[in-house]
Amino acid sequence: VVVVTRMPFFALNEDTLRTLSLLLGLYADSVVVSDSVGQVMTHVPGVTYDFADELVKLQRLQRDFGINSHCVVLQFGPHAERVDMILFATRLRRRFDVQWQFGGGERQSTGIANLMPLASDTAVRGYLERMEAAMKERFGGDFESLGVHPYVVSLEQHDPLAVLGRIVTGESA
Repeated sequence: VVVVTRMPFFALNEDTLRTLSLLLGLYADSVVVSDSVGQVMTHVPGVTYDFADELVKLQRLQRDFGINSHCVVLQFGPHAERVDMILFATRLRRRFDVQWQFGGGERQSTGIANLMPLASDTAVRGYLERMEAAMKERFGGDFESLGVHPYVVSLEQHDPLAVLGRIVTGESA
């Protein structure tokens, strides 16, 4: 139950009600542990609970309110400085992004998945351009020459969990 004690009459409109509904939905998601987290953990091998939990919340925002988010995955191929590149890329995340470093397993590629809440296509392009420019400055090459493979998974696309699972296991996206 939400109680609003003071609100100007003209503030009571569709946008305000939608915002309240969104905030209540986010609160409810944080209180109730969802079975959907288990589904994410089944589809995406090795995913952390925190990453899966945030992914479920963002999928709900997409489904219920049409607010899209993205997951940008950077796969790192064999390179002498691969560990340094992964650590460097991890530090370049945006403040509200949730990251998961994966790899090392027999059936997994190596890289990071960067969950970008409420990010538009433009924000994703900007992130990838900044990342590539920073990698070029620090390691002397672009994504291709450094063996970095970027993938973008939009949560509005059909079955984003399957796509993310295929990327993480090294299958084609």
